[in-house]
Amino acid sequence: VSDATDLFEFRVWLEERCVRSACADAADEELRDLNKLRTKPGKQGFVDYNRNFHLALIELAPNRRLVEAAREVIEQFDRLVVMSLSAIEWDFTPLVKEHGAIIDALQDRNATLAGRLVVQHVKSAKKRVLGALSSQAVVP
Repeated sequence: VSDATDLFEFRVWLEERCVRSACADAADEELRDLNKLRTKPGKQGFVDYNRNFHLALIELAPNRRLVEAAREVIEQFDRLVVMSLSAIEWDFTPLVKEHGAIIDALQDRNATLAGRLVVQHVKSAKKRVLGALSSQAVVP
């Protein structure tokens, strides 16, 4: 859980910077393409959907080193998300709405709002995932 906490803190920092810079530098067409990520997935497809959403956000940033660091961190989350999904039942509707609000802020090129929404979104995910992980029994 300690490693997961560290990863979440790093992820918040990286994603916020990516999203803020994307508001200034992403092409209009790239921002419009985010609309395809507004669709609600089923439980089986959530891990892929969520990863693809966050990867799409960071890919909009112009700083390739920042993007690579963020991608590496995001890709480590698949196993955490899978473990947490097996522990609890989630309604994905609020998460998809959060994603939609982030897309709206990006498309409006509102860096302050987009950054704040990404921070809130990842911090909410941290609470859900860490809560689910800590509720699982650890067997030696």
